[in-house]
Amino acid sequence: MRVAVLADIHGNVLALDAVLADVERQSVDAVVVLGDLADRGPFPHKVIERVQAAAHVVLLGNTDEMFLQMDRRDVPEAWVEAEQYAPVRWTYARLTQADLAFLGSLPEQHTLDVPGLPPVRFVHGSPRSNKEPVYPNRNPHAADMLRMIDEDVLALAHTHVAWQAYAGRKLAFNPGSVGQPFGGDPRAQYALLTGRRGRWEVEQRAVDYDRAALDEAFRASGLLAEGGAFARAARAAMMTGRDELWPFLRHAFRVAGEEARHYKALPDDVWRRAAETYDWARAEAGGERPRR
Repeated sequence: MRVAVLADIHGNVLALDAVLADVERQSVDAVVVLGDLADRGPFPHKVIERVQAAAHVVLLGNTDEMFLQMDRRDVPEAWVEAEQYAPVRWTYARLTQADLAFLGSLPEQHTLDVPGLPPVRFVHGSPRSNKEPVYPNRNPHAADMLRMIDEDVLALAHTHVAWQAYAGRKLAFNPGSVGQPFGGDPRAQYALLTGRRGRWEVEQRAVDYDRAALDEAFRASGLLAEGGAFARAARAAMMTGRDELWPFLRHAFRVAGEEARHYKALPDDVWRRAAETYDWARAEAGGERPRR
């Protein structure tokens, strides 16, 4: 039994197509996608189309859930007006009602039971929440999550960093991100889960793709211009393989200063000052951030 485990595609259909081509060569029995399909990249609708056609199981990621909230109009006013949320509005406007119905049908978790092999729990964030990040070496810790579940194997995503860790006989792993990896390698990442001799083994894979075409798509689609600073940070992350989203947000909150704790979303003037003062040359070159 062989399962391809994909996660965190984030609107990057070029990376997804490269991964699916590699999956085709691996003779897998199933494809499982752990969520976060459309947000942040220039191809939200195309990604959902490809996933529907290729995957056997798809989970609801935390960013997928945002678009369901948008469709229900169950969102803070800032999501509709603030520059900070411009990329969310851009993506939502490009999803069809069929796309949204598909997202609305997705479960948050799935358990795979194969005769002769330990059961596998698939989640996006953690067994508790699709918004909770899990790490192999700091809290919330993978070992704690494994103690929480009955299954022997836990596949999870959300952090965009590939890893695997054991706690006794139990295994937890993150396949990394197809569309926006944060571990320093910009190639599209996924994992192969292979069952043999009564146990599961994980192979982490990374596939190159045309990032120059992705860069052009950010511009041609209008996402880079209309999405503002957060779209620029998302593009930098996809191009370099380094997280620029949280560093930019932290910079923006430093610009806001003490007043930041009073804001549900940063005022547009603060957001613009943050964009003007961020070190984009370093970010877009993939350089190390200065220590603070």
